[in-house]
Amino acid sequence: MAKIPVIRKAKVSKNVLGKYKIEFPCPACKASLKSVREDVGIADECPTCGSGFVLHTDIMMYVEAEEAEANRLKQRKEKERSEREVQRKPNEEQLRQYEEQLEIEKQQREKALSDGIDRADRLKNNYPKLSANLGHIETIAKVLLFLGLLAFTVVIAVGLVSYDQNETEEKILIFGSAFVCLIVGYLNYLCLMLVAELSRVLVDKFTEIEENTRN
Repeated sequence: MAKIPVIRKAKVSKNVLGKYKIEFPCPACKASLKSVREDVGIADECPTCGSGFVLHTDIMMYVEAEEAEANRLKQRKEKERSEREVQRKPNEEQLRQYEEQLEIEKQQREKALSDGIDRADRLKNNYPKLSANLGHIETIAKVLLFLGLLAFTVVIAVGLVSYDQNETEEKILIFGSAFVCLIVGYLNYLCLMLVAELSRVLVDKFTEIEENTRN
């Protein structure tokens, strides 16, 4: 029985469908032949001369190694993409929580503004004289703060103009007086604003108690 020739060298490529195509010459008549991956290792015959041959499995070894490497690279990329998605999810969750916090703060600011407007309107409608007096108190507080700042500025300016002519004790007295004017003006402002705010709080409490009693 004649020994069947074994073909070890062939051109391997892929077609448009992704299937492997093996091209090689017939070992007997040298006719150009084509086979598929499934024919490797199986005895076949040349359709031209009828001589038999076998495609050796080594033909696909290099191709299979490249295919395995490509699969490994694909799996590694998929793993890296999955890890990036896992890392990105906490960031997205933090961003969502941050946006929710901003929305809550916005609603709180709007509510505080609305409550402040309602509070001022309620005070003005229910106690017009008290509302007017509290407005005067706040105006006086701002005027006193302005006068304190003005006195501080004037005294500092006078002290700087005559700085070289004054003695050390006079310099200390001048600058000390300036800071006293500033502190007194600021304290007056704080006290009057505190009185106005406490008055509003008491009026709100009294109004709330009165509304509850009516209900």
